[in-house]
Amino acid sequence: MERILVIGVGSVLRGDDGVGVRVIEELQKKKFSPKIKLLSGDISGLDLLKYFPEFPKVVIIDAVDMKLKPGDVKTFNFEQIKKSDFSDVVSTHGIKLLETLTLAEKLKILPEVTVIGIQPKNIAFNLDLTVEIKNKIPYIVKKIKKVINENN
Repeated sequence: MERILVIGVGSVLRGDDGVGVRVIEELQKKKFSPKIKLLSGDISGLDLLKYFPEFPKVVIIDAVDMKLKPGDVKTFNFEQIKKSDFSDVVSTHGIKLLETLTLAEKLKILPEVTVIGIQPKNIAFNLDLTVEIKNKIPYIVKKIKKVINENN
């Protein structure tokens, strides 16, 4: 099995924007292969670059404004993101993720990237996830386990 990095990004101070961090907290309660590394927090795009050479596969969990129903979950690969003008898929972290991935590609350190985007309902200052997002966490955890081929 190849090494896989699972990153939950977002700010827990901004309600549903913290869904990536909350999903990682849930994943940390489970047992995974030592080849799986879980990382979370309000991580800047450039900070992510230092992890890419170590991991051939990276899964990023993030709140993404896709103009869908709150709690809707979509999976994207780098090519799908790269082709987007982000008019319909905009991370609450702005364009920084796209720029980071594009820079990693130019530096030839881009791993296989999967982004699991969750449509937020409320990203105002708040420490809690909305019910719609909180209820999706078990589904998101299952989706991540499928992406990384872990069945525990």
